[in-house]
Amino acid sequence: MKRNRLLSFFLIIAILLTGCGAQTGSGQEIGLIGDYASDPASDHTQSAYDVPVMTPNIFVNRLGYEPNGQKVAIFKGDDLPEEFYVCDAKTRDVVFTGKIKDERYDQFYKENDGFGDFSELNTQGDYYIRAEGIGESYPFMIHESLYYSLFCEACKRFFEMRSNKTGATSQDEGWIMEQSGLNKEILASKTLYMLLLSYELFPNAYTDDIGIAESGNGVPDILDECSYEASWILNRAASDPGEDMTALAYRVAMLCKLYESYKAVEPTFSMTCLKEAQSSYKALTGHAEVPVDERFLAESELYRATGQGALKEQVELYLMTRIADPEELSEADFFGTVTYLATIGKTNVAICDKAIKRIMDEAERIAANAGRENYFVFSEEASRNPDSLFPKMVHMCVVNHVITNYEYNTVIENHFHYLMGRNPQAICYALGWNGKELAPTDIFANPYQNAQFIFILSELISNND
Repeated sequence: MKRNRLLSFFLIIAILLTGCGAQTGSGQEIGLIGDYASDPASDHTQSAYDVPVMTPNIFVNRLGYEPNGQKVAIFKGDDLPEEFYVCDAKTRDVVFTGKIKDERYDQFYKENDGFGDFSELNTQGDYYIRAEGIGESYPFMIHESLYYSLFCEACKRFFEMRSNKTGATSQDEGWIMEQSGLNKEILASKTLYMLLLSYELFPNAYTDDIGIAESGNGVPDILDECSYEASWILNRAASDPGEDMTALAYRVAMLCKLYESYKAVEPTFSMTCLKEAQSSYKALTGHAEVPVDERFLAESELYRATGQGALKEQVELYLMTRIADPEELSEADFFGTVTYLATIGKTNVAICDKAIKRIMDEAERIAANAGRENYFVFSEEASRNPDSLFPKMVHMCVVNHVITNYEYNTVIENHFHYLMGRNPQAICYALGWNGKELAPTDIFANPYQNAQFIFILSELISNND
């Protein structure tokens, strides 16, 4: 069923990602990225097809919303009107009238904002929002399976990065990246780890038909993609075991994840991954100074894969010290802790209880802080760009997978809306476009950010099904 939903909407997604126009049913061309929202400084009588000359004062998810999802627009202005109007992008007819409520001042952005909920509007179509005195929003869609279509496009980006798109060979250079050599391996291992963790937690989001060389072989396409890049890392390890500690630690962690994912799919390849993980861990322990959190992650994954008692002792010794430390958990700390909690083998109940509380407390902190922000996102960093937001959202996705909390799902979805354009610059980070010029960051062009984006989408898809 997902394949049919994807095919019915894939063309629209492709247009959004390229910034081209689409044909409406009447044959009239409509620009789907910033081409039919009027100048925010003008009134609503301006032509619907003028390109904005400044950032609008009405902020929406520029891709759009699913019919039954929550839909909230943010309005900026010192003197906001009482009402807003959702208009059909083709006819400009008003299809929904709502109230702008809960005005409050944003200390961070030094602006007055109000909020308009139009969740009741669930008819599929192309729309924009206008409000008297502050202009119009960028266009957006309401459409079924919007998240899933974007998810498939994000997954397929890795196939487009391949140096050989016909299938893996021993001569392949893996994904084509700006990085090379050691830096490329570290980035690739971290990216693969993120994708494999997403598959482990949300397997139902992944299918075997997104359109890569291996589609239709009975194996989820994301696993085919991971095995393709991992084969390059395995070939590299065979010829150059490596001396970099970070590269070794993430190689161990990633290969253990691949071992778990492939046990029922291709046992021979699965064992190859485990053996190389053990070999790389041996090389890792030969170093005097290994980053403790990265070593902990490697040991947690290897303990989960092998059940070795010596590894259990190392992992629990680190955890007892780290979870009592008030300093924020690093990314490696968090993943290592989650891995330990997911281990089928013996674990220490007291340590598990403390680790769960630590992770849950952080989720509560993120949710509480995001709820106080006008744009409903939280970051300690002033930039509030994808780099600063993604780690917290991955954290929330993992916790929400365990307890399925409506509030947490809303926090995750609000961060998604922010990344897709409901932010003060109206930048759609996934598409690298703000209506006038390329955004400072393009999620799809950054392999690790794209993997984190896929992680978030896989959680949203799983909870919306």
